[in-house]
Amino acid sequence: MDFSLIAYGFSVYAGVLALTTYAYFGLWEIEADAIPPYLADQGYTPKIFVNHVIDQIDDIRLETASQSQTEVVTSGKVTAAEEVASYFGVTELIRAGQETFGLAPPQIELEVIQRDKTAFWRVRGNHALYGPTVRSGKLDTESTEQLFETLAHNAISFLSPFEGAAHDLVADSRVGDYSETIATTSALLRGCANQPTFICTQANIRVGHTIRGLANLNAGDVRAAFEDLQTANEISGKNAVATAFLGDVLLRLEQEEAARKRYEEALSLDSDVGEEFVKFARGLAKAGNHPLAIERFETAERLNVEDPEFLASWAESLVVLGESKEALAKYLQAENLDTETDLYSEKIQELQQKVSEIENSTSTPPATAPAPAGGGTATE
Repeated sequence: MDFSLIAYGFSVYAGVLALTTYAYFGLWEIEADAIPPYLADQGYTPKIFVNHVIDQIDDIRLETASQSQTEVVTSGKVTAAEEVASYFGVTELIRAGQETFGLAPPQIELEVIQRDKTAFWRVRGNHALYGPTVRSGKLDTESTEQLFETLAHNAISFLSPFEGAAHDLVADSRVGDYSETIATTSALLRGCANQPTFICTQANIRVGHTIRGLANLNAGDVRAAFEDLQTANEISGKNAVATAFLGDVLLRLEQEEAARKRYEEALSLDSDVGEEFVKFARGLAKAGNHPLAIERFETAERLNVEDPEFLASWAESLVVLGESKEALAKYLQAENLDTETDLYSEKIQELQQKVSEIENSTSTPPATAPAPAGGGTATE
């Protein structure tokens, strides 16, 4: 044991429990016994620390448009990720059933140790696919929010690996490098092919191919993206989301008519599929990848989505990118659809003024140098 390391601080231990039968619907319990000095100095208590990890888990689900339905419980009180059950009674019933059938829920230990200005973190437990696993790393003690995101990401990746892969995709979108997502999903798909566990459902395998397909699409490998999305679309019958993404791939290949047919097919499979792309777009916008968010908004429009909130969200991403004229057009569309309120009037006025200023600045002729005294001509 490294006593010199322990001497520099305390550890954070959090036990994360979930149902082994279905990782997307169950119970998680998170407890922290202690926190390192640098977090205590910032005002964190074990309870506040746990709440921040839970907040990060919820943020990850929002960014990935996750449909996870998991209750997160702290100290006997429930914070609902989805309104699926009341804590009292249901939790005890779950525990009783697990004990009766000998299904001890997997436990994941999250440990953070401080040494000088460095926080060393470690995640240890039973990965839903790989079994006993340990992951570790280090961060600067100033990277507090990154620490919370890292712990939350690993907790999800252990208990719900494909949900973790979806977060890899969002994280990669921030930097424009999708190698991590491609490596993660490839490993998961290989693992499910070689040694499948309960997590290797047809639905999750389809999600894996879709995520890798999107990573390849965003990375510019259009043909690899087509292969993955085509595979996703052949698992357990055609899927509306995968079919619509195939339309995006075909657009990249400049096959507009074939792409249009894919979008029509996606709508025939699910008339509300466009709403899924709105979720994807908003998640990407929250992650800061507005160019990619706009691509998802554009796909949603091709899938017949047209409502004020959707158009306003699209406009917000355009504003961030400095596309004032295009953003104004979206807000005007939103205003035309929402005739009962004036929610967008202030934004419209701001953008109209900005667009006017931009147009005036570009139409003003450049200043010319004054003629020199004596009537001569200016020389360069």
